[in-house]
Amino acid sequence: MTVQDVDNAFRKKAESNVKLYVIRKKIENGTATMEDMSEYSNILCKLLGKTLGENISGVPESERAKFCEWLLRNQYEDTNERLATVQRFLDKKQNIHIAAKKPKFPAERVRKAAHSLEDKTVSEEVIQRRAENAVANIANSFHDDYIKENAKFRQNAGLKCHVTRIGAFNCCAWCAEVAGRYEVGREPADFWRRHDSCSCRMDYENQKVRQRLSGQGKGWKVDSEVQRRQAQRIQYKPTRFTKEQAKALESKKLSRIKGLTSAGRSDMEYSLFRQIEYNETNPITAQRAIRFNLYQVTNSKNNIYVSEGARNDHVKPKELHKIDMHLSEVYKIMNIEKNENLPTVYVVNEAEMNSYAAASYNAILNVLYLSRKFAIYSGGNVPDGMEQFSCHKDDRSSYVHELYHWLDAEKFRQKYGQVTQENYGDYVDFINQEAKKKLDKLVKKGYNINDSSDYGKKEYQNQKYYETYTEYRVTNLLEE
Repeated sequence: MTVQDVDNAFRKKAESNVKLYVIRKKIENGTATMEDMSEYSNILCKLLGKTLGENISGVPESERAKFCEWLLRNQYEDTNERLATVQRFLDKKQNIHIAAKKPKFPAERVRKAAHSLEDKTVSEEVIQRRAENAVANIANSFHDDYIKENAKFRQNAGLKCHVTRIGAFNCCAWCAEVAGRYEVGREPADFWRRHDSCSCRMDYENQKVRQRLSGQGKGWKVDSEVQRRQAQRIQYKPTRFTKEQAKALESKKLSRIKGLTSAGRSDMEYSLFRQIEYNETNPITAQRAIRFNLYQVTNSKNNIYVSEGARNDHVKPKELHKIDMHLSEVYKIMNIEKNENLPTVYVVNEAEMNSYAAASYNAILNVLYLSRKFAIYSGGNVPDGMEQFSCHKDDRSSYVHELYHWLDAEKFRQKYGQVTQENYGDYVDFINQEAKKKLDKLVKKGYNINDSSDYGKKEYQNQKYYETYTEYRVTNLLEE
């Protein structure tokens, strides 16, 4: 196979992809957004990596590095050209006249990745994996570098810029931690980093900000409109009630837990569940899409924290009681109830979760996030999105799924110590390789991957074997 054959195979895949075709048309007619470009880059770079991985064995060893560098250089030029085109159309609508900045080509990083494809000390399978994952990541970094360079440049030029990172469906805990919308310069330190096969969407927006000059002594100071509004902010004044108004409000509040409410709940029903008691004096802070506070529940059986957002959404005693009971049930059927390193449980709302995930395990923090929307439901009222998972009619399935990830993390900790940001890639490789071995053994015994859930089959294609194997384990446990 010649270099031209590989390039033609890539172009054929790109041209036949419907989503890429739609976005190209939007670029041509000036209606594309930075969100579109992020999706375009993600899809195109995965196609590039996949095509090279599938065909690298047919490329002569002496030509692999040179071809890889040429391929990435072309992708770099194409990415910057298309982004600059979209930027010009967006700027025209806002009457902004700033030329796009072209980030520096990462020649050394490209050179190392290219020459790793000629490494004779590793197997051909490793070479294929490098060709697919490393090339896709570097190609996608061209998009991220453009966003980073131009957002910073425009912020310094006086525009108001924000960068956004949105995790893909059921993204990993590490990505979820850094995802969110931030003013340029205030994003987390690891905001721009990606792991292999990362599908996070990154984009930015800018807008003009009105400013005024204010004299201060012998100098001048530029005050933004936002700063001026903050300086003029009206101080909050509490509402004062008469005795009659206060009594009426008190009666209304008490009606929620005494007598019949509008929902028809009686005193007896409410008496079955104790009111939630929180440690109000020592909240902790977490960050996913946004930073938020959580408060420990002091009268639950398990170590549960409820977020400020979930509390504002009026999480009910009955609801939290069921979450607490589900945790105890799952710990018991998984034979882990006596483990001293069980994860801390954070119950959060959708906005704080920052993804469509029902639950998520963070191996670095040893925290199990539960989205309140998916934490409790009945088999006849399954939330949208859950049907793709194993045992989706059982609302404990997401608990079990993430706790299997916790078990895998425990195995890693026993061998190599704590999971950190520095060794997170090693941790993912470890659990992925272990899962692949387990799946291979199951296949030899007659297991068919197509019998997995839709999510399990999809992640198997994405080579996230730990997700496929976890879906198998969930089914095996809950359908016994």
